[in-house]
Amino acid sequence: MSKGERIRMARQQQQQQQQIQVDPSDVTIRKCAGCNGELFEQALKVGIMSGLNPKNPTGKDFQINIPVVVCKVCGWEFGKPVIEDGTADGRDGYEA
Repeated sequence: MSKGERIRMARQQQQQQQQIQVDPSDVTIRKCAGCNGELFEQALKVGIMSGLNPKNPTGKDFQINIPVVVCKVCGWEFGKPVIEDGTADGRDGYEA
């Protein structure tokens, strides 16, 4: 098992231990900044940490999977800023 998998499993275990029982009627539903939708799904951003990066202790390139939440309607990544024209940054699914 790789170090990344061990870290991911440890995080999942912590999240499972920290789950709190919440009545759904006490929750405020967040909406998409791009289209005002209310349905989101989990996705992964995939990154590579270079072996040349001074913060990389292995000296080898390795893949990092970063969990994100995206709108099911327009693809806006939850938590990203909205640009001045009122659209969500990256709303079309493409980033510069």
